Parts: sequence; structure tokens; C-alpha cells
Amino acid sequence: MRRLPATRLYRNQCYIILFQFRQQWSTFNLISFKFHASGSIILLPKLPFPRLRRPPRPFYLLFWYTNLLKADGYLRSSVAPPASPFTTSQKGCDYWENSGKRRKYTLLCFVTRPRMAIGFKYWDDCVDPEDMEAMWNYPEVCAEWLDAGESKTQKVHLSRDPDGQPYLTQTEMKAVADIIVRRHFDSNIDSEMICAIAELESDRQPLAMRYQKKTKETTLGIMQLTLKTAGWLVSELGYQSYGLEGNPDVLNKPFVSVYFGAAYLKWLSNFENKKHINEASTSATSHPTASGNTEGAAIVYTFWDSRATPEDMEEMWNNPHVLKEWNKSGEKKCNVRFSHDLKKRLYVSRVELKAVAEIIISKHFSTKGVKPTVLCALAEVVSMRFINGVGSRPGIMGIDYSTAFWLYMELSYRAYRLESVDDLTKPFVSMYFGAAYFDWLSEYEGRERTLQFVVQAYIAGPQNVDLQETGPLWLKFEEALSNYEDNKSGAHGNCSIM
Repeated sequence: MRRLPATRLYRNQCYIILFQFRQQWSTFNLISFKFHASGSIILLPKLPFPRLRRPPRPFYLLFWYTNLLKADGYLRSSVAPPASPFTTSQKGCDYWENSGKRRKYTLLCFVTRPRMAIGFKYWDDCVDPEDMEAMWNYPEVCAEWLDAGESKTQKVHLSRDPDGQPYLTQTEMKAVADIIVRRHFDSNIDSEMICAIAELESDRQPLAMRYQKKTKETTLGIMQLTLKTAGWLVSELGYQSYGLEGNPDVLNKPFVSVYFGAAYLKWLSNFENKKHINEASTSATSHPTASGNTEGAAIVYTFWDSRATPEDMEEMWNNPHVLKEWNKSGEKKCNVRFSHDLKKRLYVSRVELKAVAEIIISKHFSTKGVKPTVLCALAEVVSMRFINGVGSRPGIMGIDYSTAFWLYMELSYRAYRLESVDDLTKPFVSMYFGAAYFDWLSEYEGRERTLQFVVQAYIAGPQNVDLQETGPLWLKFEEALSNYEDNKSGAHGNCSIM
């Protein structure tokens, strides 16, 4: 076995050693080789390779004698590579062969430190100008940076540990968490929890990376998220304040990582309180059990005023039924609490729900064939009136973000801003887009539709409507409707009937 000279790439971040070797296909793990890093030993068959083409990050160049080849992605993680390589190909040639035949191989031993190709040296390298301004405006950070000799007129250095890895100080970490929570989550997430998770998961290192053997995915950044999870938060839940563009390096930026980490925490916090829509339907017509202020109960109230505009709150106070209910419970203007059940899940009362529906219809759909009582009954079935929704359907009307965003962008329903899925947990916003979707379904494919069709289409999708069979959801809807209407005679008529 003849050892060839090692080649050092990417500023001491990648070391490659080549050998001549004869052996069957195999893969080994290299446990320690300078910097105590992890890597892999891989046997490659000697195959002709095309001319060098510039490889996309984060893949490395591997030297094949005097020729160069592109490694298409078998290196999935520099911290803990998979036990066996992934099959990749280039112009029809498989790099990895498991034929069991004795062939001439070249043995490549490569060792990498945690990926440093993006090379953050300054805060300005990984933070937008707006976020840098917010950091300077954070008093504790400003004092810490000035004490360290930093200046607003120059780039701010990232702190580094003894191994040369950049990290955030506790003050910087607290500032990033506070700014993200205050700016994007209405201070409804505990920033201290975010800091604790960052401490445990990454030691507050923005370039931290860990390979998960079970999922075969790599977690990145301060909050240790996968690109797949972040992409799901963007596409499905509408968290789009920071773009991903399919680039995993973006998750190494502190503000981006904390933003998606906080979004994921928010989703997880609601996960335990949510059930599938069919489970919710079994008790959709029952009133959530309210909990009193029992001694020792740790109740954190959420207020109507944080999830409704001042104009909408004024409309609520002007409703005589709402006024009577709120006065009875001792509510005060600018300080109206949501009701909550024994599990501390927030919900709206039937009086509040009907008032919201009536306000939305009168202001935005007065010429449309939508009845407030019908919307209220739908809310009973799909969400049980929980303001965060049930299962994967957010808000009291259970309309998913993608549908609401389509209504917002394509059909110009823009009376309320829609920036993320969190907006749909605001009762008026959810009711508005629910009413818009209901109105669109009432003339689905250019035909005037019956109420039964629209209700089934709203709950299960227009492609899944079966008017030949009266399903349990329709029966539950009729039962819920009876709580809001004395006369159900129009239940089977066209949905345009007021």
C-alpha cells in the first residue's frame, strides 16, 4: 500500500489522503485524526472521471492522482457520517459498487472539522443590517460590545472559543432571542427557553452541525434544525420573514436559526393540545369546560386586544350581547381575557363567535350569500371554537395557511394582513378568510352550490364531497347550527339564501 501526499483544502478544514489498495467494497469509520474530528474511509473503484467542474457547496474536491473529480454528495455530515455511503452517479458512472468482486480501488481517507466554508468572522457576515441595528439598540449588547472595543463604524467580531469556533455570548444570545420573540411572536414564547435550548444543543455556536443517525439528516445552527424542518415551516406554516432558498448555510445565521427554532417551538407547544379533526368532531357541539381561578393554578391569560385590531375591539364592545357577557365576567377595555378550559386551551364563547361572524359579514360580505350562523356552526365542527385551532387546521375557522394565502394573493382578499400562520389564530382574521373561502365554494366551478355541498367541501375539500350520503360531519354541522338558529328550515337550501 503506497501513501500519496496529503492535500490540504479549505484553510485546514479538509485533509485528504490517497492510497493504492486492493480489496472488496467496504466502508470504515475514522474516529480520530487531528482536531479529534470524525470522518470516513471510503473505497472507490478506479473509474474514468470527467473534467473538473466547480462543485457546489458544501461538497469538497477529491484528488484522483493528477485528475480531479466531483463528489456529488456522499459526504452528508462532517461530524457523524452515515454508516454506509449513499449511491451517487455522474454521467452514468456509479461511484459506489457492491458487486463483491475483487477490483483495484483507491482508498480515500478524509477528515473534516465542523464545516467552516461559510467562514463567519464578524457579526456583519451573518446578520442583516436591520438586525445589526437591533443588536446595537439592545442596551446590554451595546455595553458589552463597547467594552470589548467594538464600534458602530466597523464590523463587530464574533467571539471564538479555544478551538477557534465562533459562538454567541450569553448576552448576545439573550438579545437575539428577545428581538426575534418580540418582533415575530408577540412575546408569546419564552426567550429564556430558547436560550436554554441553544445552550444545550449547540453551545451557542452558529456553525454547529450534527448528523442524526436515525433520521439520516443533519441539524444545523444554534437551534439545531434540519433544512427540511425549516422548509416545512416556510411552506406549510407560512414563516417567511427569513428566506431559505434551499441553502442550508442560511441556518447558520443566528437570527434565522432562532426565528425558525422559535417557530418550531411554537408549533410543538400547540401540538399536545391539538387533536385530529375527526376527534374534535365527536364533541364539536359541546361547550368547552371552563376552568375557574382555582387556588394554585398557574394561568397565563391571553387577551383579545393582542389578537384583534382596535377597530374590531370597538365593534365587539358595541355588541350588546358581548357587552353584557364581558361586563358580567368583569372584563375591562384594553384588557379582555380569552376564556380557557381545564387544559388552559383558549377558546371563544358562542356569544363572542357570533359577534365576530356578524361583524365580518356586515363589513366585508354584506352582498354575499353567507350567513353568520352558518360560519359559527362550521367553527364548532372544525375547531370547537379554540382560537389556535385543532390538529393541523389553525384558528377558529380551521382554514389552512396555504388556502388563506391563495385567497389573499389570487382573489385579493386583503382586508387583513396575512404574513404567517400565526395570523390565522386571530379570531377576526380566521373568520374573514373562512368566510371568503365559504363564499368561493358557494359558486364552485361556476355553479351555485347547496349548503350541504359547501359545508362538506369546506371540511373535506371540494373533490371529496358525496351528496348521496349524509355523513357524520354534516349531521354534526346541523346539530351545531341549532345552537345559533331557532329555525333550521333553510339548512338544505342554496347557500345564497340569507
